[in-house]
Amino acid sequence: MVAVRDLEPILETPVALPDVGSPVTISAEPGRRYGDLFDLALSLQQSGDFRKAIALYTEAIDLNSQISGAYINRGAAYESLGELDLALQDYNHALGLNESAQSYNNRGNVYFRKGDNKRAVQDYTEAIELDPYRVGAYLYRGHALSNLSLYDSALRDYTKALELDPKNAEAHAYTGIIYAARSNYDKAIECYDRALRLDSGDPRTLLNRGAAYHANGDDNSAEGDFVKVLKLDPKNAYAHLGLAYVSIGKGDLHHALDEFDTALQLKSDFSVARAARAAVYLQKGQPDRAVKDFDEVLAQDPNNQLVYNDRGVAYQRKDDISRAVQDYARSLSIRPNRAAFVNRGLAYLRLSQWDRARSDLLSARNMGMDLVSAFRAEYADVAAFEKAHGIKLPQDISDIVSVEEPPQPGLTAESIREMFKDIHELVSDPDSDDLPTDGAENYKHYLYGWPKR
Repeated sequence: MVAVRDLEPILETPVALPDVGSPVTISAEPGRRYGDLFDLALSLQQSGDFRKAIALYTEAIDLNSQISGAYINRGAAYESLGELDLALQDYNHALGLNESAQSYNNRGNVYFRKGDNKRAVQDYTEAIELDPYRVGAYLYRGHALSNLSLYDSALRDYTKALELDPKNAEAHAYTGIIYAARSNYDKAIECYDRALRLDSGDPRTLLNRGAAYHANGDDNSAEGDFVKVLKLDPKNAYAHLGLAYVSIGKGDLHHALDEFDTALQLKSDFSVARAARAAVYLQKGQPDRAVKDFDEVLAQDPNNQLVYNDRGVAYQRKDDISRAVQDYARSLSIRPNRAAFVNRGLAYLRLSQWDRARSDLLSARNMGMDLVSAFRAEYADVAAFEKAHGIKLPQDISDIVSVEEPPQPGLTAESIREMFKDIHELVSDPDSDDLPTDGAENYKHYLYGWPKR
């Protein structure tokens, strides 16, 4: 039975950051009173008092509703408070007054944060057409394109961002993520190295480099990166997850369980860690504990086809074959996959349902499964299976699971991709509600009118 868990680079959806275009002054804007309100609002916004800033921008707009600057900055303040619909209204109004690169860029950020990557790409493209030197628009168009799985286009945007700003650590880091997604871990590590030379204290890049080291078989370097993350952020659940996988690689399942436990104490809804811990329980011969963990994961994510497969393995280990078959069927109904086909095929063998077993095993083989290896993971040979269950296999099925076939693609790489394809949805940024920020002092790249000339 197949229940594989391994670690792949953590693919996070980046939060919307400001653009890095040239600042604009308000020196030509008429009205001393408007200017005074604007300046005070800008100062409050830079200090983080977004509500008062919004009130003052509103007063300024009441005095003169035909100037885009207050709409842009009030939109940014709403964005910082997570009030994206209000931010969108302000950016739309600003664009109605003046189609500026900054307004398009900021509206693109809102669409990006709302998960509307197609509209975000459109707005970043408009911003780039108006200002082809806007690094942030290239960078975040790259993020949106990556979310749309348009990795070649994303890579071109990251490359352009680096042409304009070779010291942009984020562009280096996300270039690494694309290479990691393509399993080019050596290249990914090179990109992470460059990013960390520019920003050695970025825990996310350290996490991703550690994951790339692990995928490349270098668990010592992976462990070093995860330990560095914990020095920077002692409560980082993802670093403990990484250390758990390193421990599995070293055969230390006891320590792996300790790390999974710590990760779940820090993040109780960490379904990736819970599912992985359940897989270790299976490996340790504790299917009851595995089922309990799998139940909790499925309560959070009832459409997780991998976990249905793995819970089926747990039930099969408990000799509850009917429940195992139900779980494999549920996994296959969500998405056909060779692990569930081979596992259900083996379960049907236990039930002497030869036609169903034959169909599932052949389906798994057609999808690239090495049936002989999968069978031998559970039984030494056909004779061992027949002795264990008191069942005589038909000759053709005996041949299917015992006659060597030409080498097929292994399961592990697929399992890694499937296990972590949605991890970017699980990874949260504790500072996301404080955006926009790219580390630029006083939001100078995001707000209209900073600095003054």
